[in-house]
Amino acid sequence: MKKITLPIKKDEWLVKALKRKNDELRNKNVQIKSCKDIPPNVVFNKTLCGIGATYTEIKAKRNSIIIEPNVPVIIGKSRQHSFIQPVFDDIKAPEIRRYFLNDSIRYKKFVTTPEGFSKIKEVAQEPELNIQLYEDYFCLFDECEKITEDVGYRDKITLPIYDFLKFKDKALVSATPLHISHPEIRKQFRMLEVVPDYDYKQDIEVIVTNHFSKCFEEQIKNFKDSECVCIFYSSTQGINRIINNTIKSDYKVYCSAKSARILRNLGIENVSSDFDTELAKYNFFTSRFFSALDINLRVRPDIIICTDIYEKEHTVIDPFTEAIQIQGRFRQVINGKRYNSITHITNIKENLLGREENSILNELSYYREDYEEKLKQLSHENDVDRRRGIEKAIKKSPYYNLLDYRNNINDFAVDNWIAEERVNRYYTSKEELEQAYRDTNFYIPLLRRINYNLSQVDSYSISKARSGKAIIEEMVSTMVKLNDIGAIKSYQNSVRHDEGYLKQSKKYKVDTDIVVEAYFAMGSIMFEQVNYNFKKVKEKLEVWKQCERRKNKDVLLDIFNEIEINKPIDRDFIKAKLQEIYQFYEITHNSCKVTHETMKLYFNKIIPRNSKRPYTITLKELKPEFEKYYNIFLADIATNVNTEPEQEETAKFIIPGNVT
Repeated sequence: MKKITLPIKKDEWLVKALKRKNDELRNKNVQIKSCKDIPPNVVFNKTLCGIGATYTEIKAKRNSIIIEPNVPVIIGKSRQHSFIQPVFDDIKAPEIRRYFLNDSIRYKKFVTTPEGFSKIKEVAQEPELNIQLYEDYFCLFDECEKITEDVGYRDKITLPIYDFLKFKDKALVSATPLHISHPEIRKQFRMLEVVPDYDYKQDIEVIVTNHFSKCFEEQIKNFKDSECVCIFYSSTQGINRIINNTIKSDYKVYCSAKSARILRNLGIENVSSDFDTELAKYNFFTSRFFSALDINLRVRPDIIICTDIYEKEHTVIDPFTEAIQIQGRFRQVINGKRYNSITHITNIKENLLGREENSILNELSYYREDYEEKLKQLSHENDVDRRRGIEKAIKKSPYYNLLDYRNNINDFAVDNWIAEERVNRYYTSKEELEQAYRDTNFYIPLLRRINYNLSQVDSYSISKARSGKAIIEEMVSTMVKLNDIGAIKSYQNSVRHDEGYLKQSKKYKVDTDIVVEAYFAMGSIMFEQVNYNFKKVKEKLEVWKQCERRKNKDVLLDIFNEIEINKPIDRDFIKAKLQEIYQFYEITHNSCKVTHETMKLYFNKIIPRNSKRPYTITLKELKPEFEKYYNIFLADIATNVNTEPEQEETAKFIIPGNVT
């Protein structure tokens, strides 16, 4: 991808830098289309947050569609500019149509979520409007790194890509763009990179600890005199724990509507999915507020970024994107600075996967070959039952999950896989994380290591242990204590690095990871039942895992697909189908053996009919914890009906040429 640099001066807006660059290129007979607008067909690396890139497009004298990753940003932009038409879940076609027809607005400015783009497209295609969307509109995909970062859990974020590439004039923009492997983007686009002509690097304190909760509790005391503390943490459970244990008042939480409901149910007040500038002393933000949002305050905040891998692995923060975007939310300059301090508190997990790109691509090539081989098998298979088995195997293929709605490989999904492994690698050691921050060329990290030897007393007790049983008894006792004070998540990491534990567990062949996992799975009572015998603990854990596997999503969806609800069914047929499903998912332990009573695991009410053969049962009242999976099953059926499944299945499974 060809690179063009765009120098920018301190405190200079993008518009002025673009005009100066245009004048320079004009003298060389090379033209950027406009002297003050974002040029077309570029990946625009603006390097710095808050230099006015989105504002430039909003004010540009041309029709625009600006795609923003999250709703709060769209609401914020529409509040700032009354002529903007926001598009997200609540906006319907009539409102979009009226905006298209509003002659008082000369240059139309749609600001939409990726999922909302299709609404604009559908209205524009109405014959009576006669709108040439791809010719007459500039399409800007803002905060484009989010396409890669979010596609792992939000596959619809890539829905507009095919349409985006049809626009005559379009651009991707971000202060922190990630590598894009999409071949059409690499072919059509140039890289336009802002290069500040001054030192813009920022200091950041990175605290690596073996006890996140205790570390946070101590560090927050350093900000008792701060007028405003903004805490960025992608864990609803973690936020709940901090508020309950450490910050009990004068707080606000900004998160998704779903997380807001969860927190309110836990008794947390002052929770909102919509951003307002009337902040409290302590303010929590989840990931949907990490980028694009403008936060203009009357005071300079102190920023804390939180990562607790043992609470949630997804709380890891990419120094190259999220860490930079977070500080970029604060736009108001007060006495020459936008914030007082920025601190990242994190723990480390040495065995966290963090594979290199070549290794991932090599694995991907195997998945592709396997997937294509299954397609060939399906195309030559006539037996109905065998076809069904092959189709199930195809849908469970890792490669299948990387395909987009056109059955092409989703390059952003592959980039997401590579990026996640890259970020995980940073959190395998403090050295890796420090180096990553240095390599951003944005931060100057000050690294501190704060360890809490909560196992210091425990280590002494363990060193006196004379059996595996004694080790396990001490571990369980410690975990019970830590669980009572909400600090147990750091325990496993402490055990792995404590000399007393390592020496004695190796001597008596006790795998401490298995002991910890068993405690989290089954609690302390189980250890008493097996008299703290490690072999029996290990066996109990394996049984528990198999039993839990009976309740996972794929098993449930297969059950719903094979066995009808609210209809008398031959009980032997149900038993046979259940055995088949369990066998497929390798649920084979005797404690999971299928009987005529097994369906009671899934249903509260089962009506038998034993008056005559064949004996039947009617399944009613699905247990509440499984209803969400049944709704997914029903939604899949509805989708297949609406999209003519015969044609869709043919496209998906039989035409290898569509797989790239």
